[in-house]
Amino acid sequence: MPDPARPTSLLARPLVARLAYLLGAAAIVVAIVLTRAPGSAASAAPGEIDTTSASVQTTPPEITVTGVGDVYGTPDTLDVEMDVSTQATHASDALSQNESETGSLIQTLTGGGVSQNDIQTASLSIEPVYGSDGDSITGYEVDETVAVTLRDLSTAGSVLDAAARAVGDDIRIESMSLSISDTSSLMAQARAEAMTDAKTRASQLASGAGASLGAIVSVTDNTQATSPTPTYDVGAPEASSAVPVESGSEQLSVSVTVVYQLSS
Repeated sequence: MPDPARPTSLLARPLVARLAYLLGAAAIVVAIVLTRAPGSAASAAPGEIDTTSASVQTTPPEITVTGVGDVYGTPDTLDVEMDVSTQATHASDALSQNESETGSLIQTLTGGGVSQNDIQTASLSIEPVYGSDGDSITGYEVDETVAVTLRDLSTAGSVLDAAARAVGDDIRIESMSLSISDTSSLMAQARAEAMTDAKTRASQLASGAGASLGAIVSVTDNTQATSPTPTYDVGAPEASSAVPVESGSEQLSVSVTVVYQLSS
């Protein structure tokens, strides 16, 4: 006989009593849910992202174009490298002869109006000269390279001609390069043309896409300058010869990459 003071388990109760008990528990849960404030949202579980109120941010469409600006100017400066090469049986004799001829070269240049500040020794070397067997030393060769900047192209040819005559067969003009001493105004013009070119290209592409050109997002400026570099090999000139120096023209190019926003 069961003890009246001991609670009866749910499974031991009659079927009707068990159903009544379960229905009562369900009613309590429904009541708790209904007592929540209308419209209140359940808190997100730890580690979950609540996206119900997050705003979606979109980046405006963009277009990237490259514009080019080309300008031309007249060079006004000539940079020349002249090499004086001498040989002798002994290194000291070859060096002494080279010093004498290089001194004559520099004196001729300064006498032709070249500033001492525009004359610089670029290199000096002393090398042995080998015989036909490739082992025995038959003498020594001294090479000195003098870098000169000529700022008056109207007299550059005659100055170079006089310098070659002063040294004779031992001189070589290793290189000559023309340049523009001040390119600031030309580069400003090239940049303006490059930006105009970029905007024109971007407008055409935007129009073709059915959009309008918006604000500039970024600009990248890449500058390239090209110079004509004539090279001459000059030995002892003939009596009627002269070194030809034609300034021609120098191209300066600017390339810009521009990123624009697009609007519908």
